[in-house]
Amino acid sequence: MNSLPSRIADIWDSNNLTWNNEIIELIFDIHATNSIKRVKTVPSTEDDKIVWKPSKNGDCTAHNAFHYLNSLSRLQLPQQGPRSINHGSLTILKRVWRCKTISPVIKTLIWRLIRRAIATGARANSLTEKIDKSCALCGAIENDVHLFFSL
Repeated sequence: MNSLPSRIADIWDSNNLTWNNEIIELIFDIHATNSIKRVKTVPSTEDDKIVWKPSKNGDCTAHNAFHYLNSLSRLQLPQQGPRSINHGSLTILKRVWRCKTISPVIKTLIWRLIRRAIATGARANSLTEKIDKSCALCGAIENDVHLFFSL
């Protein structure tokens, strides 16, 4: 053999749909050879395709991933507490997420605003007193409403 294979297909016998054991044994030591031979193969001549099982059509998109993750019970939106949102807000989030003309950056900002996940002075001050909870421009408490609707 003059050169090492550059692709997996180079050590594959496409006529028999198995590994080309002669080439594998020439290239690799006995441990690697045995490991390669143990890899289960699929007896098919079709091209490989990556399939994301949670999706009906096998495609992994941000939309499909969002719905899949949202469907997991441990990742459901909270029904009570400071981070919970009401049905109207959830409806807005769903409409924004479906909209093709809104950029992902704006979608993320809307999500963070509705989910109360924006880093504000008041929120940061609740974690450490080293961060001032007051607005740098006017001195009022810096929270979501103040930042987006009062200035």
